[in-house]
Amino acid sequence: MRFYTHDWWLNVQHGDSTSPFQAYSEYFDSVRSQLPPAVLHLHESESLHDSNVCAISIEVTAAQARVDLRGWDREGNVRRIYTLSYSEVLSLAVSGAAEVPLVGPFGFGDLGYDEFNVLGPGAIEHRLLFSSGVEVAVVFSGFQFTASPP
Repeated sequence: MRFYTHDWWLNVQHGDSTSPFQAYSEYFDSVRSQLPPAVLHLHESESLHDSNVCAISIEVTAAQARVDLRGWDREGNVRRIYTLSYSEVLSLAVSGAAEVPLVGPFGFGDLGYDEFNVLGPGAIEHRLLFSSGVEVAVVFSGFQFTASPP
């Protein structure tokens, strides 16, 4: 993660008040025109915070990946299934858990933060940081997002 790191998240639990929110917001606004409409919708209208992984699948020959999450609506009231579908996938990486995980359920834990980074023409990276310290990074150029009805 470039902005929302596990170390930052861990330090917040111990009273650190530094925040990457403004820096990420400014970065996102600077690359907004290079992001697919579904990324903009996800960023502006939904929240993946506190979601849990249902499944992660990869179709190597089709260069596609999919992440299914069970989470809450933006107000934290209604349970929803979020499907993140990536196309023209260049890579998908999962890093191991942190030595000091945050509180959360077993497995990946709660999704705390996600961020999009533009790496270059046709290469966007989506990073997902979980309370266990596990980080998923997908590099892609096509993206679709769906949420089950509330």
